[in-house]
Amino acid sequence: MQKINASYSNKLIVLTITIATITLIAYCVFSLWNINHWQESVLKKTVRIQPSILLKEVALPKEKLSKEKLATAVNNKEQSLVFTKVDLPEAPELPEQPRPTKSVKGNKYKNISTVKASVKASAKPIVKPRIKETAQGAPIKQQVSAAKQSNKATMKNVSNIYQQLISDDSIDIELAWPNQKAARKDIFSFLYQCVGMRFGVLNNQKVFLANTAYHQSNAHKKQQTSQWLRIAQGQLTNQERHWLQQYNLAGTPVRLFPKAVDWQLSTLINKQLNGEPLRSVRAHYKYNNRRLMLTNISLNGRQIDKDWQLIEKQCLPSA
Repeated sequence: MQKINASYSNKLIVLTITIATITLIAYCVFSLWNINHWQESVLKKTVRIQPSILLKEVALPKEKLSKEKLATAVNNKEQSLVFTKVDLPEAPELPEQPRPTKSVKGNKYKNISTVKASVKASAKPIVKPRIKETAQGAPIKQQVSAAKQSNKATMKNVSNIYQQLISDDSIDIELAWPNQKAARKDIFSFLYQCVGMRFGVLNNQKVFLANTAYHQSNAHKKQQTSQWLRIAQGQLTNQERHWLQQYNLAGTPVRLFPKAVDWQLSTLINKQLNGEPLRSVRAHYKYNNRRLMLTNISLNGRQIDKDWQLIEKQCLPSA
């Protein structure tokens, strides 16, 4: 009996397990079928929605739509246009042009006032350019005019000093040549050959100049001779004595510089005095490397520290 019960229990357990297994398999099959059915329904919905999405993606840009709408609107307006006859007003009459007026002298051209008036009537208003100002605040035009006036005043002062050197006997003037014979020979050779100093004689208030070969050259032909006569005191050079004999010159030997040299001397004196009247000038001539200099200068009794350069010439005198 016990064996029968055990056998029956075993069958019951096996049957239960089998039913549970079949139930589980059925549930899995049903779940799979349900999932497939859900996916198919989702796919169908997706297919239905895609056309609207595609329409949005391929829709025309706003600019194109606006142009099409604009074209449609214009076409609609063109269809609704109605042409009517409008009477235009008559064109205004042009004012009579003024006849050219004759000037006082009776010439055929317009006078200045008429021309200016016609320009003002037809052209745009002219804007005058502003004058640029410098750091000091003075206009450039005023500075230029002031510079010109200052130049004129300086030139006048220099000219006055030059005239004093020529004709004012009250001024104490002493410009000495070098003491050494060799130095005098060098400076005279430089002055005659390179600078264009002239030699002559003063006779009966008239000056007779030696027409030497040095002054036939193009460099010295056109240069102006100074009116300041320097009396040749002391011993003359061999060349000067030869000219006296060659040209039969009789009188007081004199030397004349080019005017440019004496003008430079007047300029230097004016710059140093700065408006003070000239009373005396003392110095020594010196030749230094193709330059005529003044050294040991005393002006109105005051000693000048620096030497003055009167002229420079790129010329080497022959021995």
